Parts: sequence; C-alpha cells; structure tokens
Amino acid sequence: MSLRRVIPAVFVCLLPRFALAQSSFVAPDGKSRYPGVTVWCPNGTGVTACNFGGGGGGAGGSSVSITTGGSAVSTSNRFPVSDPALDTLISGGALTIGGSVSIAGSPTVAIGAGSAAIGSVSVSNFPATQAVSAVSLPLPAGAATSAAQAAPLGPVAPGTATATSSVMIGCLSNTTLPSFSAGQQGAVPCDGSGRPYVVTVPSATNVPTYLQAVSSGGATVFRAINAAASTMAANIKSGSGLIYGYEACNSGTNAAYLRIFGLTTTPVPGTSTPLISKLLPAGVCAAYSSTVGLALPNGIGIDATSGSMADSDSTAIATANQVSVEVYYK
Repeated sequence: MSLRRVIPAVFVCLLPRFALAQSSFVAPDGKSRYPGVTVWCPNGTGVTACNFGGGGGGAGGSSVSITTGGSAVSTSNRFPVSDPALDTLISGGALTIGGSVSIAGSPTVAIGAGSAAIGSVSVSNFPATQAVSAVSLPLPAGAATSAAQAAPLGPVAPGTATATSSVMIGCLSNTTLPSFSAGQQGAVPCDGSGRPYVVTVPSATNVPTYLQAVSSGGATVFRAINAAASTMAANIKSGSGLIYGYEACNSGTNAAYLRIFGLTTTPVPGTSTPLISKLLPAGVCAAYSSTVGLALPNGIGIDATSGSMADSDSTAIATANQVSVEVYYK
C-alpha cells in the first residue's frame, strides 16, 4: 500500500509505521475501512487512530501536512490548520461561509480605513437606547433655522401696515386709526409717551381714549339738581355716545325714579320710552360705572319722576333740590 495519498487543499506528513486507508483497507482489528480515511499510528503495543496536535495518542502530538489532489479528507476531531494560501484568502480575498458561525468570548473586529461595504446585519438583544455622537445632524424639513425666522422690525411710520408674520416690538405713536387690509398686522397704538390707547367708538377719524386717566381724552360730566315741580328732562348728547357711569341721590322722604333715554332730543316724560329705569328710595343714592362704557347709538337723555316706575309716569318731583344727578359720558 502506498504511504502517501494526494488529498485536496491540505498536506499530511505521516510518521513512520502508519497505515493509510485508500479505497478499502483491513485494519488491525480485522474490520474493513472505507473512505472517509482513518489514519493509524503505532502506540507501542499495536496501532490506534492517530491524535494530531493534541499532545497524546499514538502520534504523540504529531502535526499533519496534506498535499493537494486525490479524495477529500474528513475528520470527526478538530485539529489546527496552518496554510499560507488560507492566510492569504482570509486577509486579502473574500471568505464565504455557509451555514451559521458561532464565536465564543468577546472578539474585536477591526475594519480598515477606506470604503467598507457591509450588507444587511441582524442583531439580537440590542440595547433599547444608544448614545449618538455627531458633529452635525441633518435638520428635518421646515426646521426653524435662522433663515426661516422673521427678523424683529424697528419703528415704522404710524398707520403703516407691516408684512404678515412679522415681529413687532413695543407700540407706535398714532393720532388716528390706521386702515389695514385683511391679514395684515400693525403695532399697538400709543401716544408719544408710550401709553396705549383703547378704542371706544370706532371711526375713521376718532382718537381712541387712554387706558388710564389723563388730562385730556377722558369722560365728560353732566350734573343737574331738580327745581320745584320738575321732571329734570334733559338732552345730554344729541349724537351717539357712551355712558361710563352715573350717580343719582334722593334726599327727600318719598321715592323718586331716574330714567335714561337713547334720544337725539330732550325726552318727553310719560311719552318717550326709557332704556334704563332706576329706583331712588328716600335718602338713598344709586350709582353705576363701567370701564368699557354703555353705548347709546342715537343720543343721551334723562328725566326724574316721583309717581311710579311705569314708562307712562310723568309726575314731577315737588320739592326743590330733592334729586341730584351726575352722568359721566363720552
């Protein structure tokens, strides 16, 4: 029998006194052996299966060298392999592995600089949260970058409309109400000292009143005290106006009634229809005030009677100086 058989991809160097099965071979135990190949080595009293690289067995830890050619070799035991061709394949070429690969421990894989393409990777037991470190990341569409933000605007001319979505700072001094188109914006109107206005009766030319009391622009006061046998009928304002408050006092021993009318002319007691009727009990004052004002679109008028609360009552107050009335209007 030949002492050497050519087998692909691996070289085997055999020690003296061994047997190598080729096609079929009768081993020392009397049994026929068929490929895969079993290598036998002496053990002092006979032969037994060789142990290569393990430090024991009949081979005493022998190494194996297998040359190319012949049939394939299979072994049920692991043994170390060192081959320059295999080193070259792993380090410089493509290594294709069929099936699964199990790696024990915690190996470190280093990928060299350059263009390294890694295909689809499936990772199990991956942590739910991962830290991200980057010099810069792309922003989503529509992010509020400095280019997409409206710059604050400085002062503009009073009554001038600004572009939609612009940012205004402070207020602008205005003496008349500006006229804007739908969707335009403007600054809050204020006077030369920065005090804001509050619009009372909107019109194209009126100057809004102030939010706080000032020397001008406030309410006007109407005051009257009844004469003997008087209904105190009076027209306070013939056009549209606002009543910000009133106070009426009855110093007599009988009840009196204050009525307010929205008329352009002096009301006629017992005939004109009042908008407001207030009871003034004997020795009592009644008052009303409003920061926004009570609107009377036609005019402002008053009277006072002593008969009853009925709109048709025209009874005059008999005692002079019994009822006093103050109306604060605009």
